[in-house]
Amino acid sequence: MNKGNNRSRQTEIIVIIPVYNCERYVKEATKSVLAQPYRNIFIVLVDDGSTDGSGRLCDELVMESDQVVALHQRNTGVSAARNAGIEYVFEHFKGSCQAQYIAFLDADDGWVSGFFSDGTDELLKKGYDLIGFQSGYCDAKLRLRGTPCEMPPGPHKGGQDNVWLHGK
Repeated sequence: MNKGNNRSRQTEIIVIIPVYNCERYVKEATKSVLAQPYRNIFIVLVDDGSTDGSGRLCDELVMESDQVVALHQRNTGVSAARNAGIEYVFEHFKGSCQAQYIAFLDADDGWVSGFFSDGTDELLKKGYDLIGFQSGYCDAKLRLRGTPCEMPPGPHKGGQDNVWLHGK
């Protein structure tokens, strides 16, 4: 999957997007990932048995970009769709780059411009096991509609309790 000399020097980010009856949103979610300044991003769309045309749209998105792949499965739920995406990553991206991270995005959400910037690679090269990002509630034009919880940058101890403390 790794194409191009510029990409091979950067850490890969593989974004798994579970899709179930999100025909109205999945294209925008996918485009928000592909529009990031950070270029070494790939998307695994996992159609979880959609009945509204989302599966067909996933296939169209694959035709539009070599950074997108689509999987199709019978409806088994969002967790199973994420797990199918993870299995695909482990099987097909193994060894394609020195370092890789998996990110998740819901099909009815999107990333603001610059969510992953050119400076992202410096953060990723530090080898963290888990990196958390701030999220916010936005309208359809990705304008912030509430104040996100503040979490100071840097390493945090406390495992799951720390993640949930700052994820409210």
